[in-house]
Amino acid sequence: MSGDEYFNYIHDADGYLIKKDEETGYYVYVDFVDGEITTSTNNIVTNAMTINNLTAMSGAKITINDLPEEYILDKYKDDTTESDIQTYSNDTNNITNKFNGKTFNNLVIFIEFADTVNEFPSQERFNFYSDVLNGSEKSLKNYYKEITYNKTNVNNILYGVDENNQQVILRYRDSQERDYYKDKKLNYRADLMHKAIDDVADKVKGLNLDSNNDGIVDCITFIVEGEKGEWGSFFWNSRTGYNQYEEISGLKINNMVFILDKEKKRKWEN
Repeated sequence: MSGDEYFNYIHDADGYLIKKDEETGYYVYVDFVDGEITTSTNNIVTNAMTINNLTAMSGAKITINDLPEEYILDKYKDDTTESDIQTYSNDTNNITNKFNGKTFNNLVIFIEFADTVNEFPSQERFNFYSDVLNGSEKSLKNYYKEITYNKTNVNNILYGVDENNQQVILRYRDSQERDYYKDKKLNYRADLMHKAIDDVADKVKGLNLDSNNDGIVDCITFIVEGEKGEWGSFFWNSRTGYNQYEEISGLKINNMVFILDKEKKRKWEN
């Protein structure tokens, strides 16, 4: 099953829509005819309890992409309040319309500190983030595809190119030890992020960081070595925008995300 609390649907492993036929009780593949989803007893889904291994008899099959956008929006209007519709509309404008049919490019920079003992990220952690961001199953890339009905592709950029034209992980090592920032105000975080940007700037020349050509980098995500701190502290996950800072590759910098590598251990955890 895919979708959200307002509009959801059942589909097989290939994305073909399925619906229960209320007359026969069978799960069948569907078609879209005269503005409505229709079912057919000639297109019965077999082995319906194992959705990943479905077969069908002859008949039409459609995916969510075959449904008109107006039909989906009407479903939202049927199942939401006016304020819900406005919120959905705003979210759609912010996510789908701005990057509709395009790739949203997210530059990912790893930050370590002067006292980081082992290089961050390790190969294991890098593989983890590569899978979480760009993986073929549960990933940020697939999440955006689902919520925008395959209209937006998120491309998370984890590599740059060094002076020898070799592919390198975008990693910045700060001159300060980690504890230096522990009690610092948030303006120090902005300075840290922009030191990281300056450090990798030469490595990302030529990369497409502005997919919608508005003169602004789509997004920069910083993944920071160590545990998350207390709420509102320097080491706290957040999203920020700093219009007043310098450019990278001739583009303005605005949308930035600051993420800690590890969750703070709870009292009952060893």
